[in-house]
Amino acid sequence: GRAERAEAARAAQAEAEQEQAAAAPTAQDVTAEQAAARPVQPESAAEALAEPQAAEDQVVPAPQAEEPAAGEAAPKGRTRRRATRKASAPAGSPAGAEAAVVTVPETAHAAEAPAEPAPAA
Repeated sequence: GRAERAEAARAAQAEAEQEQAAAAPTAQDVTAEQAAARPVQPESAAEALAEPQAAEDQVVPAPQAEEPAAGEAAPKGRTRRRATRKASAPAGSPAGAEAAVVTVPETAHAAEAPAEPAPAA
């Protein structure tokens, strides 16, 4: 059954390739001027928008949804990710806020800048 179908598909594909070769000559056979002179042959919309035909039957079985083991399953209303995120400081914690504060000492250039316009006034 399967071998016969595969052989039939290969034969049909070979025939289609031969038909295409006869209909459209390759660049080895035609010069650029000859190719430019050929009229454009647009595909029908039905052909262009159709899904490509499968050459062979699908061999890979459809994936089956596996339920996680009872111990691994997350409690209702919570995701597993939440538990791992809590290990670090939560978003609004004071420890996290203190760590985010950065003090920058003033540079000498900033102190000199206001002194220059003062004598002009």
